[in-house]
Amino acid sequence: MKPIAIQEIPEHIQNDTGTIYAIHFPKQGYTSDVGIIETANGTYVVKRAKGERFCASLEKDAKAFTCLSSTALPIPTLYRFHETKHKKEAWALLEYIEGETLQQALEKETNEAKRVST
Repeated sequence: MKPIAIQEIPEHIQNDTGTIYAIHFPKQGYTSDVGIIETANGTYVVKRAKGERFCASLEKDAKAFTCLSSTALPIPTLYRFHETKHKKEAWALLEYIEGETLQQALEKETNEAKRVST
């Protein structure tokens, strides 16, 4: 079962992205569903959290992306954060940046001291 179906993505987000052609699901964490979407306007990351605790976590992430966007760090642009109180769901639409995830980098690191310090 796929974590996110295209028809579940809120209209607000689909209006931002244009027609969604495909959605792929990378290996991910446990606080939200993550999909990489291919659209008429490019590639994006969409995240969905369910439940009060995980929605609050995604909202904190969205605020962190916004705060860090003015730094020199390669932070994805947050295009939209959308919360639906009645369903207890939160959604974030982010810029897709090609590269490896922190988890992938840590799995490849063979130096234990370096991996722990990261």
